[in-house]
Amino acid sequence: MRHFRPTISFRQEPSGDPVYCKVDGERFNKPKTIKLMTESSYRIDITLKPPMTLEEASFHGQNLELVQKFGDSNACVHSSNFNTNGLKPSKKKERETMVLSLKVSH
Repeated sequence: MRHFRPTISFRQEPSGDPVYCKVDGERFNKPKTIKLMTESSYRIDITLKPPMTLEEASFHGQNLELVQKFGDSNACVHSSNFNTNGLKPSKKKERETMVLSLKVSH
């Protein structure tokens, strides 16, 4: 089995402002969270080291349309857009788990 390292980056669109990972300690069921705004658009960049073929990706059950932005012998970067239209805000002191699934091959 071949090992690889994915790096995920979220940016608000159209501003390009980054979405930060926060360390929330014991406040939620996970120690680290990201805060996404409802009714907003985001760009997701997925970097794979070493480069591999990213066949499919989905975020919170929504299939992502991937575009390869960069690739060389060290890494490759794929991008997609995602929006939170229709999602309801989390209740106070709660966070929703949102799953990112990647299907890769070499």
